[in-house]
Amino acid sequence: MMRDLTISEENADSPAVFQEPKNRYWLIDPLDGTDDLIHHRQGYALMVGLLEHYSPVAGWIYAPNLDHLYYGGKDWGLFQMSSGGPPVPLLPVCPPSPSADHCPMMIGYRDYRTYGDAIHRVLPQVEFRFLGSFGLKVIEVILGRAGLYLYLNQRVKLWDTTGPLALATAAGLVCTDLQGNPLRFDATGLQEHTLAHQQPILIGWPEYIAALRSPLVEAITAVQLSFGSA
Repeated sequence: MMRDLTISEENADSPAVFQEPKNRYWLIDPLDGTDDLIHHRQGYALMVGLLEHYSPVAGWIYAPNLDHLYYGGKDWGLFQMSSGGPPVPLLPVCPPSPSADHCPMMIGYRDYRTYGDAIHRVLPQVEFRFLGSFGLKVIEVILGRAGLYLYLNQRVKLWDTTGPLALATAAGLVCTDLQGNPLRFDATGLQEHTLAHQQPILIGWPEYIAALRSPLVEAITAVQLSFGSA
């Protein structure tokens, strides 16, 4: 029997371990959203994800500050537990359609500083929402508190994404790059020595992705071109 491999943020050998071809990898992030923990905000989490044939199939996201666990995956369903209580279904909530009065979007602090003004020029109706943890931002989209989550700075690693994207896929969200291509979880989509994703990441409800992806590309491209001319 081929044994599973475990890959963790805290293990310096994780990139080398990932080079070993296996059907299943367990990804562990003992602290997602470090800045929020340091600054006494609530947006940090512990995460575990299961990658099977280079596809996220299951995830667990635990928010210590809330004592709340979200978990589930493909062909399994979505569940949540709070303060040691019994598991109950985690029901995805599709938000209202994007409009001039309602267009909530999750974004990281760094991406907001770089791209926020340009996005607002193209999409003035966007309401930016913030949290530190990648995983908890995905949960906000699943729960309908935001229509999509945009991530651009290419620092997020395999252990940050596997669990959350397993939950996102199970919830019916679209997970894509800015060109509409599927996100890749094998060596072709990752930086070899860090396991950082090389693709920009969009995670959202289909209606939001369809309405906002092209304007977001326009705004982001304008900023990146300005970097080149500076």
